[in-house]
Amino acid sequence: MRARNIEANLRKIILNRLKKWVEIEKDIEETVAIIDIFCGLACQKSNIPAIVSNNFIQNMTKFAQSPEENIQSYTLELFLILAENEVGIDPDIRQAVDEYGLLDITGTFGLEVDYRAFVQTQKWGNKKLLNTISKIINLRDLYDQSTAKKRQQILDEEMFSILYQILIEAEKEVSKSQQLGKKVPSLTLGIISNLCAFLGRVLQDHVLLINYVMQTGIPKVLIQILNNIPKYQIKGIHINAIYSLAPDGFDSHSQQIYLLGAMQFLGNAITKPNSTMNVVNSLIDLQNLVSSGLQVTNKQSQITHELSLKSQHPYFTDLQNNGFLNTLEQCMNDYSDNAKICLYASRVFTILYKGRVIPPQRLRIIISSLKRSLKSKSTTKQAYFILIDSIKFVAIQSDNHWALTEYKILQTLVSTIMSSSLKDQQEIFMLLQIIFEVGNDGMRQQVRDIMPEDKLWSLVDKKMYSLQFNKVADFGAGFQHNSVFSSFLLNESVLSLLVWYIEDKRMDQIQSIIGQLELDRKEEIIERNIEDDKWKRMKNKWDQLKKILQLVSEIKDLDLSVGAMVLVRGGVNSIYFRIPEEGINEEIASISLSALNRISSEIDGFLLYNLISSQICKWIAFILDECKRNILSITIKEQAVQYSAYVAIRGKQMAQLMEVNRFSIPFFEGKLDEALMKIILEKTKKGQQTKDTDQINKEIKLKAAIAYCCCRVQVGLEESALNTIVDLFCQQLKSLMILIQQYSQALQSNSSQQSNKDDIQEIDIKQIENTRDVLYSISSLGIEIEIVEKLINTHKIHDYIFPLIHINCTCPQSIKVPNSVAISNLISVAYFALKDIWHTIPNDQRTVVNLQHTPLKHITSLILSFSEQINANLSKQPSEFSISQTSESNCISPELMWSAICYLCSLVFKHSFAKQLIEESNVIECIVKFASMDIIPGVNSTDNINIILYSSEVIQYISKSADSILIYKLIHQLNIIKYLSKHACSPGGGGIDNDDIIGSSLRIFTNILKNLEKKKSISKEKQLLDDAKEMIEEQGLVQEDDAMIYYYDKRRAIGVVNSAYGLQQQLRY
Repeated sequence: MRARNIEANLRKIILNRLKKWVEIEKDIEETVAIIDIFCGLACQKSNIPAIVSNNFIQNMTKFAQSPEENIQSYTLELFLILAENEVGIDPDIRQAVDEYGLLDITGTFGLEVDYRAFVQTQKWGNKKLLNTISKIINLRDLYDQSTAKKRQQILDEEMFSILYQILIEAEKEVSKSQQLGKKVPSLTLGIISNLCAFLGRVLQDHVLLINYVMQTGIPKVLIQILNNIPKYQIKGIHINAIYSLAPDGFDSHSQQIYLLGAMQFLGNAITKPNSTMNVVNSLIDLQNLVSSGLQVTNKQSQITHELSLKSQHPYFTDLQNNGFLNTLEQCMNDYSDNAKICLYASRVFTILYKGRVIPPQRLRIIISSLKRSLKSKSTTKQAYFILIDSIKFVAIQSDNHWALTEYKILQTLVSTIMSSSLKDQQEIFMLLQIIFEVGNDGMRQQVRDIMPEDKLWSLVDKKMYSLQFNKVADFGAGFQHNSVFSSFLLNESVLSLLVWYIEDKRMDQIQSIIGQLELDRKEEIIERNIEDDKWKRMKNKWDQLKKILQLVSEIKDLDLSVGAMVLVRGGVNSIYFRIPEEGINEEIASISLSALNRISSEIDGFLLYNLISSQICKWIAFILDECKRNILSITIKEQAVQYSAYVAIRGKQMAQLMEVNRFSIPFFEGKLDEALMKIILEKTKKGQQTKDTDQINKEIKLKAAIAYCCCRVQVGLEESALNTIVDLFCQQLKSLMILIQQYSQALQSNSSQQSNKDDIQEIDIKQIENTRDVLYSISSLGIEIEIVEKLINTHKIHDYIFPLIHINCTCPQSIKVPNSVAISNLISVAYFALKDIWHTIPNDQRTVVNLQHTPLKHITSLILSFSEQINANLSKQPSEFSISQTSESNCISPELMWSAICYLCSLVFKHSFAKQLIEESNVIECIVKFASMDIIPGVNSTDNINIILYSSEVIQYISKSADSILIYKLIHQLNIIKYLSKHACSPGGGGIDNDDIIGSSLRIFTNILKNLEKKKSISKEKQLLDDAKEMIEEQGLVQEDDAMIYYYDKRRAIGVVNSAYGLQQQLRY
């Protein structure tokens, strides 16, 4: 009906009913809806006389003065429309709202309505007094109409200075009104509202501009103004301005806003007569402000860390003393019928009461509100998370547990668990774990009864490809939202509760040590000015950490150890790796890094993986930031970067096929990757460089590049960054190769002259290990085809790597040096890196490389030698096995073997190399033997899996192009179907519990059948095909393959399910 002509009698009926309804309607939303209908009718000028009849404007004046913002704003919009369309009623409207009253609408409907209200007010009021509003309105309009580039020019220092001066003048007017006990004049309120609207618009578009605005005087003066505005004049646009200055994620800004007194204003905005919408928005602002109080922020670097679980909220005492907590309770009483307001208010309450006993009556109000939201079917996902989080804050203090029992909160919560999201399920289990941890025996039993142990075990995702190590693909910056990652976090939360059920005494010991260390830390903070032996204190802490890790290592079930490490990790982060508010000194940084490095080197991969968290990485990033600001020395910088590289390499070594580095996610979440990249790209200022510092900086940059490349999750690298990194890598590769060649020549010369061997300077093992780490880094870069192409075509990286495979080889180009673990590892990783770049080398260059370096011959030689070692071990007792890492010159290490076979997979992927390998029948026999073994004597479990896997992959590739003679040999002489069938079975069928090997074995059988299917017109091949199918059936693989169609494989790219489909298809022919 908006702006339409209506028949006179019908119009009269409609208007009479609307006027009657608006007078008697009590519901706010219904009242607003009726006034909105009047607005629509008033847009048609012919309707206005009927609308304004019978003292309508005078009757609506009370709505124009309503404390409910929406009712007031819609009424003012109606008056604005009437005034714009009917000159004759101007005096009545002007009398109803005074000459500046229409400006009270500012900020509700947007710039277009604000501008119309300003234009109408100009007709009534003193134009000179309206100049300030005119400036802001024009500024808002100019900003909205401008391009992005033009907007940047508008937002200059002068503009913010003008806004500041306007606020200063407005503050004077507001203070004057407060002293006189009067409401703020509409003209002044219009200025404030317009300015808030502009700030909100600008800061929404330019979040980074918040940093600048917070450094001006604008926030302080604005909050002073808002604190002095009567609560019935508070507008939504004022509340939004607070949020714009301190949005989610800007904890340091929220802390500043709190210190400036914003809680007073927001406290005024959450009790009647404020509108429900304004109360909700104010509570959202309050959640941000009180949540930021749980973060400790370093003032210089803006890096934050969260207070430990049981630490009390630092704002509590002040807010209790100034009456805010009573105001918050009053809010819940005023709006007791509004579930959303009560839920948001409850969360503010519970955050502030963190770690404290909540008074019984207040606790009942909070818990009953949470229970109501929990049982409501209309509760949103966001609200569900808020109520779980609120219950968690209540549960931290065991003296609050009685209310959870009385209101049966846990039973209600657990009843919803199966319909909840993975994230919410994780939060629920974390809540139950907290209750179990701090609760008494009775509460612990209640948790067990509500969530039985067998139910918990049923929720553990056993196919998360090892609960101990998160096996996930590289899913980049969005990994937090990946279902695999969410499932892994859910596993951790379930196991963190299970370990309390089963190992409660040991967990109590661990918690006791953590609790004592937290207490010691509080005493240290109190006595921070007292000189003491810092080394002694730190040593005690690290000794206690070792004791904690020892307790975890005593838990026999590794799955439960994962749950235990969740508690340990949280405790360790809060005690050792807090980011000091004022900074950190050289001594403590050095001690901490040294001790962290020592402990990391003494624990196995399982404990290290479960110890290193995003918080530790954030702490290291903070250390590097302090070095950049010259607060800490280059020595500390070197320590921090070296440790980062050490962790990155350990993670790379632990990762298996298709895995991202074990520590990529903590590096990314802790922004350590960003800190490392800054080091890689930083320029040394002139005059600050000496020969010594130049060398140290080069080593730091190299280590930073290694750590960054091995743990990166972001796709792509900027040209300048890639060039810098590759230059560092090439220099290291070239430098070591020169040293090795010189050392080899010196040894040969020494041998021919029969000189003293001690006179020859050995190669620094540090140089060998640095080069090995460079090769790991190149392998990590090799997963991106665009980067590999640049490595090959621009930087010729392969020319630096191939010479390494000639170290101690048997070809004429052999570079002879004494064998050692370091040398063997170097050659191993060289092969591993080559497998990632081989396919990208152009064909013409690949031919040259093959002629010059003969990689296939080198690998086949290693395979034959390793096979002889296995045969020798098979005749020995286990105690005499000697295939593990060794310095024997003729011994091939398992790591070298599987790395070489891994590179062989890349070679035989091309038909020409596959054909060459097929001609080496003795080598094929060795590879089949490796692939067929369950356990290779003298080899650890990781190397064992890799040798079997990569050998199987080689067979998979050659089976595609093998002729009937080789297939006959594979099937009938080497019994490949019989031996590999045990690997192709699912774990439930007695097979090996490794998706990679299962998938590879299935693909071998599929390739053999496909190969023979193409040639089945020939009787010999037809017979081989029938033989192969019969053997597959004899081994029970038909049934196993059908079962694996439903195999629970989180990483479908491995191909267990797809491979099972492929084999099934071939078996049907």
